[in-house]
Amino acid sequence: MIKRRRMVRAFTGEPLAPGIADGLLGAANRAPSAGFSQGYSFLVMEGAEQTAPLWELFYEDTGHAGPREAEERAEIAALSRAPLVIVTLASKDMYLDRYARPDKGWQDREESHWPVPYWYIDTGFTALLILLAVVDEGLGAVFFGIPQR
Repeated sequence: MIKRRRMVRAFTGEPLAPGIADGLLGAANRAPSAGFSQGYSFLVMEGAEQTAPLWELFYEDTGHAGPREAEERAEIAALSRAPLVIVTLASKDMYLDRYARPDKGWQDREESHWPVPYWYIDTGFTALLILLAVVDEGLGAVFFGIPQR
């Protein structure tokens, strides 16, 4: 499975079979989680009606004249045909709350107890499991960030 994993940057727009999104989210919930905090959630958009507002935001952001404008718009057009978008979201507060409980002992909720921000690490694991589950389904996927302007 891992050797078959590739980033796909253009999609056909064909709808997914029923239950695919639920299966991908089920795979994501198998990710490790510090203290079983599970400080992640998912924004799921399926089909053109749900995903269109996201892609419109990207188009608006590339509306400035520049050397890469046409290239950026072409990239967004290719991505915008994806029938499903899953946005992984991390919640630091869920981790701080979990470790402030008596069985963990960090009642002060101080972020300095954490050598690394596990809320991001664990959420990254969920994204990776989604990508691998997509391969199991014989589909294509891409992991991308929202550029800061």
